[in-house]
Amino acid sequence: MKKQRQAIKSKKSNQCRIHRIEIKIALGISVLIFVVCGLIWVAWNKHFLISHINIEVAEPQFVDINQIKRYATKNITRRHFYFLPKNNYFLFSKKTLENQILDNYKQIKNVVITRQGFQTITISVIERKISALWCDGKPPIQSEVEVNLEIGNCYFIDEEGYIFTKTPYFYDHIYFEIYGAPFLGSYKKSEENIFNKATSTSLEKVATTTWGFHPQVNEKASSTENTEKNNTLSTQTEQNYVGTYLLPVSLFTQIMQFINSLKEVGIVSHTLLIHAPNLYELSLTAGGILRFSPEQDLSHAINNLTTAYRKKFLEESNVVPKDIDYVDIRFDNKVVFKFKK
Repeated sequence: MKKQRQAIKSKKSNQCRIHRIEIKIALGISVLIFVVCGLIWVAWNKHFLISHINIEVAEPQFVDINQIKRYATKNITRRHFYFLPKNNYFLFSKKTLENQILDNYKQIKNVVITRQGFQTITISVIERKISALWCDGKPPIQSEVEVNLEIGNCYFIDEEGYIFTKTPYFYDHIYFEIYGAPFLGSYKKSEENIFNKATSTSLEKVATTTWGFHPQVNEKASSTENTEKNNTLSTQTEQNYVGTYLLPVSLFTQIMQFINSLKEVGIVSHTLLIHAPNLYELSLTAGGILRFSPEQDLSHAINNLTTAYRKKFLEESNVVPKDIDYVDIRFDNKVVFKFKK
């Protein structure tokens, strides 16, 4: 009898426990449904959906404001997991949209997105500034310019040597011009550390591993004459270089600083021609060309050049800058002048 009562009591106890578990499960499901429904309501509530996009660009030159707005609108009106709106205030990712705009519009240097309330965002855009015009190939000959033929494959580059938009050729040196197609290759800004570690070695060695030289560059040329012959630039097949760097950033900025320093001492140039890693040529506005190498101490070279240049044309009245064929400063403590015959 006692055992029978214990069995009945144990059965009732199990039933109660099962009933409590069922109630907890039901409550849990109810809470989950309530939470999910609440999240969906918040996700799709029009008061929390971004519906206004403002674009701010100071004096836009390359950026189409309406195009950026359409692109941003298209991206944020998509959905997360097929049913949650990306333009919901709480689900919207500023960083994602900023990166997407930078990836798709190379002429933009920086993007900052801010929120105004729950329904408005402002996209502030900073454009890249033109530092120079770069063309893929040789400088055009005068006859080509005169008959207005299309010149090469030309692009604008910024102060870091970043190629950001294709452009027609500009006549009369409106922009500083750079030529030197063989030195592009596959260089990325992320490889800057590799380049910096190798600066103590010859740039020719760095070129084969980092810059991705083209086959026509003869790296074993031992004399200036052979280097000039074997590294003559040739126009390449039409190719879009937008989104790449012309040269390693540190090298490009070093060269442009050198050119600007020359300008400060009265030696003005309008074109840079890159023949080889150790042979760069500047076309001088006053006449002739200036040969230098980025491997040398350029600040020291400027001092030597300034002294020699002033001495040559101030003290010797029988020569003028327009008579220069070339000036070579690639030698330690020596400046070589060659005049036209």
